[in-house]
Amino acid sequence: MFRRQPGSLPKDPVFRDALNVTGHFIAEDGTIRQINKPTAFFVFRATDNERFNEVRKEAVNGAIRKELKKRMIKEGMQVWYLPQLQVRKPKEAHVPIFATPPEVLRRCKRVIVIVNEDSQDLGVFAWRDIGGEPGLDGGSVLAIVKELSRRFTNPVNGSWPVGQESSSDSDDAAMAKEPTGSDEATQVVKDLKKIQYPDAPGLIVLNPGQLRYSQRRTGL
Repeated sequence: MFRRQPGSLPKDPVFRDALNVTGHFIAEDGTIRQINKPTAFFVFRATDNERFNEVRKEAVNGAIRKELKKRMIKEGMQVWYLPQLQVRKPKEAHVPIFATPPEVLRRCKRVIVIVNEDSQDLGVFAWRDIGGEPGLDGGSVLAIVKELSRRFTNPVNGSWPVGQESSSDSDDAAMAKEPTGSDEATQVVKDLKKIQYPDAPGLIVLNPGQLRYSQRRTGL
């Protein structure tokens, strides 16, 4: 049996978690596009080097994780850390989740809990959808958060919308354009539109895919 020495292997490619470094950007519709070809989506097999493709894909995914977190916070969500159950990132081992701010959640009469697959990242339904036509909204919980935000228009402290129903929940709302694609987020949004809530529900997005702690990397 022959074995190749590690020193003889080509250097591992290095990418920062930034979309522009990998030649991508997020379009206005939330899709991941190529800078050199804005009409094209993300392509995994950019070269014949499988290792290069994997490292490049993980860099793109890392940048998308950061963007998803930023957009979720913009929609009024917070990152909670378990098992400490706090919003400040702890130094100890932890697992992050998304949730309605505690001061709002305790007043909610209803709470929607999203339990994703244990093979996916926090808030991500399918990376293939995020990199394709459904985009960041259609492939993650972001579409669900936006739909809940659309339905309720009375913000508390400028964060999570709580209180009266949105006036857009009239019969005219049925004519509103829905996200395209057969992804999970699109179906959940369609189901939410069939439910009439007298008050805004809270939302908790669990993270069953991150069950292992790392002493070097302490999570999101």
